[in-house]
Amino acid sequence: MDDGTNEFDVDNLNNELEKIRNLEKRLDNQASETIDDFIVENPSYARLTKIGIAASFMKPCYDFGSDGHTLKPLSGRFHPPKLNLSKPGNFDTAERNWVHLLIDIVRQGIRLKTVSEERKVTIITFNYDKILEHVLEEQFSNTEEGYGHYSEFIDIIHVHGECGELKVAIGNNPAKVCLDWASGIFVVNESNVPEKVKVNRDRAKAAIAYAQELYFCGFAFAQTNCELLGLDSPDSLAPQLGERRIWFCNYNGNIGISRNAMKYDNTIGSDLAYDAERAKRTVREEPGTPERPLGVSDWLYSGSLGELP
Repeated sequence: MDDGTNEFDVDNLNNELEKIRNLEKRLDNQASETIDDFIVENPSYARLTKIGIAASFMKPCYDFGSDGHTLKPLSGRFHPPKLNLSKPGNFDTAERNWVHLLIDIVRQGIRLKTVSEERKVTIITFNYDKILEHVLEEQFSNTEEGYGHYSEFIDIIHVHGECGELKVAIGNNPAKVCLDWASGIFVVNESNVPEKVKVNRDRAKAAIAYAQELYFCGFAFAQTNCELLGLDSPDSLAPQLGERRIWFCNYNGNIGISRNAMKYDNTIGSDLAYDAERAKRTVREEPGTPERPLGVSDWLYSGSLGELP
């Protein structure tokens, strides 16, 4: 529509449709390894690509119907089974909701006094969606013990921006919500990043600098993201830190991810020497295999991140 009238702006609509077709062609057989790199390499398609990212988040999160658009139950104990044509019955087994396990670990930490308002668990996320916050909001205090709000014990930092809150209902204009979500997405190496994202990146780097224990999951140790976190920088707090321990979940045992991560172990010889400027860093890999991947839930069950009650 054009300026509130009942007439379509046909020329503009055709231009937008043509740009979508061109984006589809450009995405096909791309050399870029990630969508982030594609956005940086194709700035004129950045906004449209981000709208596509936002739409891909919205579609599995909401039930769209004629009587409104409502949020799916994301906070249950299990993720819905996935279609898998190679299995009898065509469905994978439902997987335990990993955010529940994280909640259990944090609560256990509160009981053991290893987690407190003064000693929060910091989560640095490269994701744009707010599913983690939504599940924590619904489940962290879902108990008689009265732990308070999750934010008293967990600090979540989005270093690449974020989509909007997951509202129970989004009215009759999901397209507008999708556009709002897209406007909050900013990838690494992108110019014109807003101040809020810059502040979050500084907060993330500070959190990494002070941490003795670091846990990585779903992280490929790409150089640009490692630099953003300050992993390559000298440890300004090396004398106080003493030894730093890094655990990482390697979903399917990818050799590239393993090598990228092991660069940060300076006890086995690396470019990041163990000296006065760097604390002693040990890296522990917990790998899956292509045949038996190690998902987030199984990784948390292993006890690496902390004790389950």
